[in-house]
Amino acid sequence: MINSQDVIKILGGSPQLNGGRQPDPRLVKSDLSRLHDIIFRKKKQVRFYHYKVTQKGKYFEVFKSQRPIFYHFDQKQYNGLPAQNIDPEKAKINKARNAYRSKRKVIDLAMCNFTEKDKFLTLTYDDLQNFDIKSIEESNKRFTLFIRRLRRRYPILKYLAVIEFQDKKRKAVHYHLIYNLPFVHWSILKKLWSHGDIHIEKPNDMRHITFYIPKYFNKNINDIRFKGHRSFMYSKNLIKPKKIIGVAAQSLGEKFALNSELRVVNKEEYQSDFHGKVTKILYTRNIKKGLI
Repeated sequence: MINSQDVIKILGGSPQLNGGRQPDPRLVKSDLSRLHDIIFRKKKQVRFYHYKVTQKGKYFEVFKSQRPIFYHFDQKQYNGLPAQNIDPEKAKINKARNAYRSKRKVIDLAMCNFTEKDKFLTLTYDDLQNFDIKSIEESNKRFTLFIRRLRRRYPILKYLAVIEFQDKKRKAVHYHLIYNLPFVHWSILKKLWSHGDIHIEKPNDMRHITFYIPKYFNKNINDIRFKGHRSFMYSKNLIKPKKIIGVAAQSLGEKFALNSELRVVNKEEYQSDFHGKVTKILYTRNIKKGLI
């Protein structure tokens, strides 16, 4: 059981726990007092972890943070302090963090559900439409109808789509998506779409898939036209990543490091103001269903 001094030391960023750096200025005394109140006066249970293992299809990501990641008794992840009178600079930081989480979600869904056997599809609107092709709301209505027609014909359909605006002159909405259907002639897709041109492309490999969708997502982060709208959509039948946290994740990560049947696809290390030193290692192999 942690006490109040432990909370202040951990979140305040003591030199021993923060790599010798000064405490994060965003973690001010008033915020620590409010966090102390949440934990000890309101008797809410707070848990934390340093390790997380995520299964994304045939890939495993091992995440390790120097400082703990907190989450409440209701299992909602708790990475920061309660927001109160956030200044513009903090709001900008929060926006960037939310954008990063959304981008990671898009990549994780792509890794869990699609392979190089699937297809990329781009849908565009021509200038003959009887609605505002610059409107996300109006455009999404037509896109939803297209998906319904496609699913009626191919019930196994899975898709992940990102919205983008075209060049500065037209500024029309168009869609980049990856879908799981076998060969479908372009003329059938064009007829089902019926609003303009389409373009079909085959992925080269998994790296191509994880780059294709997010690269369009990056363009939308600071676009005010997406205010109140999501910049990506996906089918409800997509498989979600499986996650393990805490001691079980640490044990599994150590086994991965010693397993000769696994190979490292990517390793990343960086310094985070919130989590200290962070290490991410991505493994892959031919796995059996239900390993996690």
